[in-house]
Amino acid sequence: MADDRKTGQHYDKVAFTSGPKIYSSASLYDDMYTLGEFAPPGPFEVLDAMCGAGLVGKEMGKRLDAAGIAYTLHFVDLAEKKIGALKQEGHDARVASVLELPYNSGGLDRVYARFGVKNYPRGSQLEIFRKFRDVLRAPGIFVLTDMEAPEEAYDFMQLERRTKNRFTGLEGNEPHMPTLQDWYAMLNECGLAHRQTKHHVSYVTTSDWVKSNQMTPEGLAEMNVFLLDAPESARRALNIRQEGSDVKINYSVVVISAGIQ
Repeated sequence: MADDRKTGQHYDKVAFTSGPKIYSSASLYDDMYTLGEFAPPGPFEVLDAMCGAGLVGKEMGKRLDAAGIAYTLHFVDLAEKKIGALKQEGHDARVASVLELPYNSGGLDRVYARFGVKNYPRGSQLEIFRKFRDVLRAPGIFVLTDMEAPEEAYDFMQLERRTKNRFTGLEGNEPHMPTLQDWYAMLNECGLAHRQTKHHVSYVTTSDWVKSNQMTPEGLAEMNVFLLDAPESARRALNIRQEGSDVKINYSVVVISAGIQ
């Protein structure tokens, strides 16, 4: 189980827009918006879960404004400073775990979760999806954006996530990196029926983890050694390589929309 206090303190320090470019990808946000299947006039109650600085909610808001669709944004995260900043901007923003969502059953029209669910064990991931299903009202839609483990690198990806946690102050948390088919299976088990999927790639230069305050240069040096020592099948699947002084890796990212069964 994730340590909520430790997790919140870690993500309060992370500057996501200084990290891997996927966090600023307009095409990713476009797909997240498209899979939300918004149609005028609204209004829509939209939750950015595990929101960090609220980048997803704000990007959805820009697109809803451009389409002339009414909406209200809600934000929830464990990072108290980031939630405090969102409150100061006038948003409904709450410090809470997604395992204990502070929203009424059937009170939301869209729920977004980006790069957060993978940080929990599989059992907790199922519980999170059930929470999202509960707060949605028909015909609500949940949009998951997260990494997927290639089948041939599944075991390595579990170890890779735990190893990275050692260098980001999250040691002891037990993440689970599902394959695409496992993402589908978990959603279905929790009453969320798959609708659409879009595929992306996060092209990561590992030094971005230092730039975004995720780990120290010393931790990065050890993490790079670990990555370059990956089994050949994982190195091929994730295109792990050294280019000059940089270590680079390509993570598969999926955007999956699911509706209430």
